[in-house]
Amino acid sequence: MEPLPKKWVFMELVNDPNDPEQLVAYAIYKADKDDHAKQCRIVRRMTEEQITTELARFHDAIVHSERQLNGYRTKAKSIVDQLIVSVSERATLSCDQLLASHQQQHQKELAELWLKWGERAANYSDHLIKRHWFKNLLIRVARWIGGGLSSLLATAFSTLLIVGTLSLFKPDVRDLAREALKGIVGTLIPQKPGFPAIVKPDAMPN
Repeated sequence: MEPLPKKWVFMELVNDPNDPEQLVAYAIYKADKDDHAKQCRIVRRMTEEQITTELARFHDAIVHSERQLNGYRTKAKSIVDQLIVSVSERATLSCDQLLASHQQQHQKELAELWLKWGERAANYSDHLIKRHWFKNLLIRVARWIGGGLSSLLATAFSTLLIVGTLSLFKPDVRDLAREALKGIVGTLIPQKPGFPAIVKPDAMPN
């Protein structure tokens, strides 16, 4: 009877060196083999030669048992899945913390921006209020001056109209009309220092 071809656990478990599950399955086998060697040395107190023989037997028992090989593969898949979940949870937690930190920073910057905007709006509002008050003051002064000037002009026109009408019927009122006219002109156009005084019509040469 021909002996069975030599098989190795590594070759049975690792078909792709880049597959993490296969590498983890072989690592689990190596950990079990190391534990078995310690048991032989410490508990069973076997010699090194006996330990070597026992480890060879252990290897052959695993490599020719598809059930045990599948057991290592299942354990490896579970470990990798747990590792992926753990890394994913940590990454999610880290992202959430980073996002929360960014959100807090963003809210802080937004609050500072709103505060600055509010201060500028308040200052501009105060500026508008001040300008509005000054504008209202100018409008009131202009209205007062305009009202006074219009009243003065109305008074002058009324005086001229009355005196002029009376002078048509009574010639002796003509001098009174001239004096009234001079007074009105003097009120509307004040005489500046150094300007010649208005000469009465009677005093003007012929």
